[in-house]
Amino acid sequence: MNTHPIQFNITRNHIPTALVTLLAIFLCIFLSATANAFNVEEQVQISGFLSFGGGISNAEAYPGGDDPSDPEDTPNPEKNTPKYTAGSGRFIFDDKLNFDQDTRAGLQFDFIIDEKTSATLQFVSKGSVDNFDPDLSWAYLSYNIMPDLTIRAGRFRLPIYLASDYLDIGIAYPWIRPPTEVYSTINMSNLTGIDVLYSKQVGNWIWSAQPFMGASEFERGDFTSNFRDLYGINSSITNGGLSVRIAIMEYEFSVKPWPLTDDHAQLIQALRAAGFSELEEYGNPNDRTTTFLTAGISWHNNVWGFQSEWARRDNAESGPDVDGYYLTTSYHWNAWQPHITFASRKATNSSSRFHHDRPNLAVASPALEAAVVGLTNELTGIEDNSSESITVGINYSFSDAMIGKLEFSEIRNKRSTGLFEFATKHDKNYIASFVVDVIF
Repeated sequence: MNTHPIQFNITRNHIPTALVTLLAIFLCIFLSATANAFNVEEQVQISGFLSFGGGISNAEAYPGGDDPSDPEDTPNPEKNTPKYTAGSGRFIFDDKLNFDQDTRAGLQFDFIIDEKTSATLQFVSKGSVDNFDPDLSWAYLSYNIMPDLTIRAGRFRLPIYLASDYLDIGIAYPWIRPPTEVYSTINMSNLTGIDVLYSKQVGNWIWSAQPFMGASEFERGDFTSNFRDLYGINSSITNGGLSVRIAIMEYEFSVKPWPLTDDHAQLIQALRAAGFSELEEYGNPNDRTTTFLTAGISWHNNVWGFQSEWARRDNAESGPDVDGYYLTTSYHWNAWQPHITFASRKATNSSSRFHHDRPNLAVASPALEAAVVGLTNELTGIEDNSSESITVGINYSFSDAMIGKLEFSEIRNKRSTGLFEFATKHDKNYIASFVVDVIF
């Protein structure tokens, strides 16, 4: 028997795990203390989802690193296998079968407090994020002001995509994962703040609007991205199987630490010494305002389905602007659903991302100019790359609660390294994936 006491080491990287534990303890105490006044069976709804899957890529490494002014010449002297990203800047697929990216599980608790008030908690555990450490994805309070008007406060999904509300629930959409070319254009999925949901039915049409505001944070490695003063609105109109949705939001972005590395700090000092201090701030993304736009349409009947989305991120002069879109068509035949998706993503301001003083710097100090260009390419990284893909898949419904999926994707790097971490030997690469999605 293990007689050592249980210890909770609450550090920055382990806050989600500790928080989940404390919330679970609180929930047990709360339900025990209110058992007589709180009808658990009628006032608490528990649901969940589970996905298990894997994928592999055939991409081969290209060593690169000879020309720092060429974004495609990403340094890779050890010939590391290029990894493909499935969103949020996390690189996951390479030439070894990987089960982490598409394996996840979640539990949702809906508490009916009274006729107008409810609370929702959702915990999600992902292999691609913190090695399956549980994360408090949703935690919000809802209040129905009137039947068609609700206000929410807390932590909830950022409502900008067609699949925002069910982004982690794979059984809700045809793909194994939503198209990367659109769903990776912004590195956040949850928002802490408030929103208002309004809907109005006129005949067979239902119009809805959802203004929202708040803040978000995204951590990757040693860096933390903050999205502050975030506000926006989405609006949709539906009629049966047809739905059209648009959204717009703005936020102030910053990344810490800044300078990012010791080499970055030394470069800034060298620019100041050379009299080019304006170049120091040109690539600084901190306290810059970004505008994000999306538009989507979906239609389905008992046989055919069609879905398409477009997204645009307009940055300040410090970063690349990005456009992305996809088109998906699916067909239902008994328990089978084949589908095909065309997707594209491109940077739209690549030619203007360098400061106009760069030619003068090249004359004054070619080595310093090369360092500035190399750092700019490194900072923008995958955000500045263009890619196209074709994905074909086949789904099989074992039941209403379980679906198996197989997919094969052709990925074409249109500019730079595409959506791969490093340059690939060939501009055309392939990814094979499978998943089983379950709800309960």
